[in-house]
Amino acid sequence: MNQPCANCHAEPTYVGGYLYDSPRGSGTIAEATLELTGSDGTVVKTVSGPEGMFFFGTNGINTTVQAIPVPYTACVSKCPTSRLCSVTNGHTTNADCGTCHDASIDDNVYLR
Repeated sequence: MNQPCANCHAEPTYVGGYLYDSPRGSGTIAEATLELTGSDGTVVKTVSGPEGMFFFGTNGINTTVQAIPVPYTACVSKCPTSRLCSVTNGHTTNADCGTCHDASIDDNVYLR
């Protein structure tokens, strides 16, 4: 299910994916906040949709993407669940989340 956004969406370039309930889980999490913090301190946020899908931008007839500060670290949270951030394991990237966190590995983007 999770794959690089560019596999289906050539333009514009999206940053997004699916939010799962564990590193190897198949259950998704809706209505969680995902936050990217750039090395310059710029923060952009989005919320996962009903089936756990997220991307940084706006939906509509004219879909737009948010400018993503790169490189960035990611944090995800949902009340009352604790906050989980990639910076705790030293993970900083400039890639689309689904590029590395896809069905071919055992490391989904997740929230415990």
